[in-house]
Amino acid sequence: MLDFGLLNWLDRSQITYPTLFDQLAKANGTFNGKDITMYVQRTKQHQIFSCLQETIQVGFIDSRTIGCVASDVVLYVSLVFIIGVVAIRFFMAVLFGWFISWRLGNFANESYTARRRRAAEIEQWTDDIYRPAPGRYRPNVQQKGNKKGTLLPQVSRFSRSDGLKGGLRPLTTYGDQLKGRPVTTYSSAENRKSVVPSVYGGRPGDSGRSSASLPSDEQIAACPFPLHHVIPQPQPDWMPFNFPLVHNICLVTAYSESIEGLRTTLDSLATTDYPNSHKLILVITDGMVKGSGNDMYTPDIVLSMMKDFVVPVDEVEPHSYVAIADGHKRHNMAKVYAGFYEYDSNTVEPPKQQKVPMVLVAKVGNPLEQQDAKRGNRGKRDSQLVLMGFLQKIMFDERMTTFEYEFFNSIWRCTGVCPDKYELVLCVDADTKVFPDSLTRMTACMVNDPEIMGLCGETKIANKADSWVTMIQGEFLPFRTSGRALD
Repeated sequence: MLDFGLLNWLDRSQITYPTLFDQLAKANGTFNGKDITMYVQRTKQHQIFSCLQETIQVGFIDSRTIGCVASDVVLYVSLVFIIGVVAIRFFMAVLFGWFISWRLGNFANESYTARRRRAAEIEQWTDDIYRPAPGRYRPNVQQKGNKKGTLLPQVSRFSRSDGLKGGLRPLTTYGDQLKGRPVTTYSSAENRKSVVPSVYGGRPGDSGRSSASLPSDEQIAACPFPLHHVIPQPQPDWMPFNFPLVHNICLVTAYSESIEGLRTTLDSLATTDYPNSHKLILVITDGMVKGSGNDMYTPDIVLSMMKDFVVPVDEVEPHSYVAIADGHKRHNMAKVYAGFYEYDSNTVEPPKQQKVPMVLVAKVGNPLEQQDAKRGNRGKRDSQLVLMGFLQKIMFDERMTTFEYEFFNSIWRCTGVCPDKYELVLCVDADTKVFPDSLTRMTACMVNDPEIMGLCGETKIANKADSWVTMIQGEFLPFRTSGRALD
């Protein structure tokens, strides 16, 4: 508040002040009822008006508008809320890491010394991006013992299967096409109706098939989609980790990764300690792309790491599917290859090279983009939805496209397991490596607590000290072989 009446107390013979002060003091002056802020800024008279304020200021209005009060309240409430959330998350993280994490799943028998040893080995393992995990965590190949032959036969075609003696129902059917002697394995869920594949002459809803009803050699030879060197399923009561085994899909989304990165990722998945009968490696390559320093397209690199193909590579045809894109790119095409993972003895020692089924989905693009540099590229989110859309069709018995039908047959023929039996999906990037027991620990948590719908593993940066770019990465998302690792 300014009292211009105080100017009358000033003696002009002793004090000199600008005439503008008198103009402002006039009752009907030029500046009455106007905002002179812009005038002061344009004329650059800030010092003069500061002098006027210091001379005749008598006070200020000690009040605040309701808007200012409300903004302060919102500000302080938000501050308390944010600090509270950060503090609670920090407390819960410490509580989980120190007291709860080691109890998840069926690993409560681990001693404190064993957990500390495992943590130290993970730290050492992440120092070298391409180094495999310690051998004691990776299982050895099971050597088949030589069975002694007997003079007289022990079973006949009228013998009842071992799995049916306990009243169990078949989960899936496996066969040896060369000998024509399929093996039937069973699920412990007695209240479920199994589905016998129609390609073997069965009818949906059939159950309790004995060896007398198994397909003959002629039926197997006439089957258009015979099984291909599948891994026999274990008995349903076999629980090596003290929890019921469920089938897992290890999804790897690839774009332009190097050969070393892809090899490291696939090696880590193939050498996990989870049973290979319940594990499938699924690689989805996002277009025909050549990464920096690569001489081959990414799908060709992945194909070079496969063997025992269900269908010869040169006979695989592309099939259409609806992609996440606009315009003509909404139509995309992909090829489905099925076989088994082929190791490199330079990266995985032969005693650790187990037989793991593997499926490759290679996006090759529609006919209008065959001349593009990145034909078929639709993003890794599209790659994830390719699998999710396929599983939705399978789980809800919806009509499949030719691509999904080929996808179904590829999984069935290399695993002998109907795709609707797969319950869990482990998603990793193509430059990520996982610790050998990570898949088992994830499955243990999901099986023992049905309320858990998703998990994120502990991640570490493998090349954190290489450059300032790697130093600013956060250790909480799936860890890459070029920079991070997943525990």
